[in-house]
Amino acid sequence: MHDDDELADALQNEVSLLTASLPIIRPESLFTPVAPTPPIYEPTTDEERDIAQQAEHGDTLAAIERLEALIAGRGPAAGGETASNVREVAEPEAFADETPKEEPHAPGAPVAIVSESDPGPATAEMLLPADEDLDTDVSDDADDVETEVADLAPIATPRVRTASVLTVGRPRSMPVFSIEQSGMEPTPYEYRIGRASRLFWLWFATGASVLVIGLGAVLVAAGLNIVQVVVAAVLGIALSFIPLGLGALTGAWTGQPTVVVSRATFGVVGNVVPATLILIVRVFWSAALLWLLAVTVSDTAAAAGWTSDRALVLWSVLGVGAGICIVVAVFGYALVAAVQAVATVATAVLALAIIVVAWPREGWDGVVSAPFGEWILVVEGAVLVFSVLGLAWASAGGDLARYQRARSAGTATALWSGFGASLPMLVLVVFGALVVLARPAVGNGFQADPVKLLVDSTPTWFAFFVVAAIAVGLLSALVISLYSGGFAVQAVGIRLPRGVSVAALGVVTAAAAAGLASGVPDVRTLLLAYPTTLAVPVAAWAGIFLGDFLLRRRRIATDSLLRRGAVYPDWRWWNVAGLVVITVVGLGFMRAGATGLRWEGYLFALLGVDPHGTLAGSDLGVLIALVLGAGLGLLAGRQAVARQEAASR
Repeated sequence: MHDDDELADALQNEVSLLTASLPIIRPESLFTPVAPTPPIYEPTTDEERDIAQQAEHGDTLAAIERLEALIAGRGPAAGGETASNVREVAEPEAFADETPKEEPHAPGAPVAIVSESDPGPATAEMLLPADEDLDTDVSDDADDVETEVADLAPIATPRVRTASVLTVGRPRSMPVFSIEQSGMEPTPYEYRIGRASRLFWLWFATGASVLVIGLGAVLVAAGLNIVQVVVAAVLGIALSFIPLGLGALTGAWTGQPTVVVSRATFGVVGNVVPATLILIVRVFWSAALLWLLAVTVSDTAAAAGWTSDRALVLWSVLGVGAGICIVVAVFGYALVAAVQAVATVATAVLALAIIVVAWPREGWDGVVSAPFGEWILVVEGAVLVFSVLGLAWASAGGDLARYQRARSAGTATALWSGFGASLPMLVLVVFGALVVLARPAVGNGFQADPVKLLVDSTPTWFAFFVVAAIAVGLLSALVISLYSGGFAVQAVGIRLPRGVSVAALGVVTAAAAAGLASGVPDVRTLLLAYPTTLAVPVAAWAGIFLGDFLLRRRRIATDSLLRRGAVYPDWRWWNVAGLVVITVVGLGFMRAGATGLRWEGYLFALLGVDPHGTLAGSDLGVLIALVLGAGLGLLAGRQAVARQEAASR
């Protein structure tokens, strides 16, 4: 479960704990001569020779019985102070200038316990008290040994705890309002106390955004019925378990961010390429989340008549939301975990309330009778869910698992992370599809602005709860995005403390969100154009990382991730070059209608596929990038991983 350095430290600590509880013999007793071991037994009498001959001829049991009877006949009379299975320790020889002591053996003095089947001589090298109540009376060993030899009197030493630990100091939770100091280095063991189940509520609020309801409407608009929507959502979520679970495993096992562990796959220096990619993804999603928060709250406030100045509300929410999330992310994991715990309860209650109030009361004939669309569209829907859930948060899985117990079960860690993020998303996507199928007239509006449709289709007093659900979910996701992005800033090579990195990323995020406010018309455009395009290089990175990880039989050498010239090379050129090439190939099998992205899908034309047809719109490039990346990681990493693990022994 640990690398060699960690085990060495743990063993050294355990040896210290064990030896501290042993009685200490005074140093002068080390110079007391020990009785020499007698020579090997040789038979001297006819009876002894007869017994030895009997044993040599195979009648061992009879020989042992005769030997025991012979020893018993020569021993002390019954009722003596020493039984046949206990022999007194030989008195040490006196020094030349001392008079030999001829005092009788004192009752209760140290004796050597000798088994009946082991008639060998006892020596003074192993002293065991004859008292059966050893260690049951007091908290030290000093009074458990009675001896008249002053040189052999033990020194009383205090007891220590016997629990098996892998840290110096008692494991404890980090104070909530203390600024986290750990960055790229492993998380201190004394703070790694989380259980795998904690990852569920760390991720739940992130996947419970009410805006995900609009994703269900998008899938219905693509031509899917309710059965196909469920299949597409389940497939996309199943694929999302790969990057989310892999990231959680690496974080729990190393205590380091995923973007740092990626150095083992791409090289200590070469990892700058995927780290830059991950930083771009974090900036995009942080800006998108902040923009969605500001736009939805301001639009709802204006529609409900709460304000007549929409612009003032928009910029106020953008500024306040950015400030709150930056502060929480700067404080770090302890405050992030506390906020996520509260957000999980709030989003679960609010989302359930929205489903109950907005549940369609009629139109179920349309839900049941909706025709099946082309099944290739299910692939498009699954890729969209995979892009929004799994690939958007691929690099953040390990960042939240860094405080898990070092011995957390790998399967439980991966599953709790995946279920926490995917369960609320599955429910909300299916709910959005049901609403649109039951009320076809609101389909287009639900894609463009699901919040407005929710507000319009529910009582006026309920608008506040819709806004609250949106705000809590988006703020929760933004906190995680900024917190994870701070590690990406450090991994790129910008030498800033973790808190400063988060603050700098927050400023850039606010500026990017302001740009989105003037360039993106609605939620549908944001969800359909940019996430799938960014998902291609992330899928390539995740595939290479996965293939390389599957080849490993030893834990990552965490200290070697932080310096050049150790276990991991500066560059792993096959993986770095493969990331670029696979990204280019994957984008050739995509289709995006957003400005600046219409060049995508160029490989469809070369292969004779209609670039405007159903197949071209299925976004196969994401799956192709994931599969090619995993294949490259397995092929190119076979010898490289073996060399790394040999160097880390």
